[in-house]
Amino acid sequence: MEQANNVFEFPNVGNIPKNEEQLSNYFEDNKKNYIDHIVDHYSSQLANKIGMHGFDIYNERFSCDFACAVEVFRASLYRSLQIPHALTPYMDEIISKIDLFDDEDFVDF
Repeated sequence: MEQANNVFEFPNVGNIPKNEEQLSNYFEDNKKNYIDHIVDHYSSQLANKIGMHGFDIYNERFSCDFACAVEVFRASLYRSLQIPHALTPYMDEIISKIDLFDDEDFVDF
């Protein structure tokens, strides 16, 4: 008489973090992936809109400048979640050299 096999194999859920450091890295990677998805989505939407307004988005100079702006956007979102990014020190240096909050331009809502 053949025995029925009614035992289900537990699904493979991937690498489960085994300690606090691995768990922290896992959460940080998830945050980075989330931010990267947002930045990729909105930057492509913005590039398409700019192109529809008549700008040559396929120009090599524009592509380089736009890629730089996208990375600054990414670094800003990383910083908001305390994730390091290579551009953060350069952003701090640029911000220190420009007056972002000129009293004449500031509007109090």
